[in-house]
Amino acid sequence: MVDLLNESGDPRSSEHSELMSRPLPHIHRVDPRLVHATLLEAWVPYLAARHLVVADEEVATNLRGRTIFEMSARDVANTYFVAETLVPAVLSKIPPNEGVIVVYGGLQSFTRALSIGLQCQQMILGHLPSGDNRWRVHPSVYLGQDDYQWVDRIREAGVEVVVRPLPSDQPMGLRQDPDGRPVLVEMPPTIKDTRSALQSQADGQADDAHVSNVLVGQMVVVNERGLHLRAAHLLAQCAGRFVSSVNVISDGRTVNAKSLLGLTTLGAALGTKLELRVEGSDAEVAYTSVKMLFESGFDEGRA
Repeated sequence: MVDLLNESGDPRSSEHSELMSRPLPHIHRVDPRLVHATLLEAWVPYLAARHLVVADEEVATNLRGRTIFEMSARDVANTYFVAETLVPAVLSKIPPNEGVIVVYGGLQSFTRALSIGLQCQQMILGHLPSGDNRWRVHPSVYLGQDDYQWVDRIREAGVEVVVRPLPSDQPMGLRQDPDGRPVLVEMPPTIKDTRSALQSQADGQADDAHVSNVLVGQMVVVNERGLHLRAAHLLAQCAGRFVSSVNVISDGRTVNAKSLLGLTTLGAALGTKLELRVEGSDAEVAYTSVKMLFESGFDEGRA
């Protein structure tokens, strides 16, 4: 744990106000699991994040719990455990050109940081578990009416709320249906992800420098549970490691294999035959990696 606070611990110092006005390359993510595989294996490499801020007062004051999380995040250069209200102070002490991920245990935790002066444009809703009076809006996100009220409060503070469990997922917005249940909606096309835009530019340059290959083949789902959430997560992570486009085609419908949201809509059960199309400079490696994942039953074995 690194201590970046001044001696007084006051996050409202003049130095803090000056630094917080600068744009910082960081994301704010709500996920009660805090430090876990999706965060460390997908988001940290995606952002090349050097700093992980765990904004949870209970964890920050629990030495045993903090130690477990520190061990899990040992590959991140710097990890900080603080109360939610001290997030602005911590961010003000991190160099403005270094990637940061701030993770909160819930929507209320994020609003506590906002109440003390946190400035950010977007909050990513990565995971909320199922529970009483909660509806499924995504395989990883369940929301109730109380949760949606917190979403509205966050929006009123000028912060955009998006559902995006994995970096490869298309950011989705939220609204309520006529029955008052939260549902996903597509984001306006004007809203872009900076990291994705930079990656697209790099991909274009890579395609100019290398010959683009196209590989097409048939994959069969061989694990008993089919392409369920965990298997889809593994597939999206695998595909997301490559520059090449990786698409799965089922009954004439094409889904981006880097999108967990898209994969979960396929409903591919045991025995389902899918077409795999990979195109790009590293297509051969990408195709082979995805093929091996299918053949292993997504590390669950063959039924």
